[in-house]
Amino acid sequence: MTKQERIKGEIILKNWAQSRKKLFDIQREITELKNGLSPFYSENLKDNFEIKKVYHNLVNEMLNEMKKRMLDFKNVETIINNLDDFEKNIIIDRYQKKYSWDKIALENHTSRTNCFNVKNRVIKKILL
Repeated sequence: MTKQERIKGEIILKNWAQSRKKLFDIQREITELKNGLSPFYSENLKDNFEIKKVYHNLVNEMLNEMKKRMLDFKNVETIINNLDDFEKNIIIDRYQKKYSWDKIALENHTSRTNCFNVKNRVIKKILL
């Protein structure tokens, strides 16, 4: 695996780990926009066609971003869920719990090298 592929895979894993919060944040923002609760929303502007158009476009952009994030999350989640428990623990410890490689190796009774090997195998599966 090239350095670029490894970096891309690590970014995908980091995004996967942060996706739940990001999806929740996007959903909250969409709800605020739809309900007129956004700090940018003003009663004086709510009947303005141009403002409604801007809000409509903004909501659509956010829905598209949410859809993309959900698809990306689902793809990685499927791969993670199909890992054996040992591999899954290493990936979750690193990317969701943000443990150091030393702590991951210690808790999983393995070497740091083996942890890196697991990470690289998972990245290869993700990049296929």
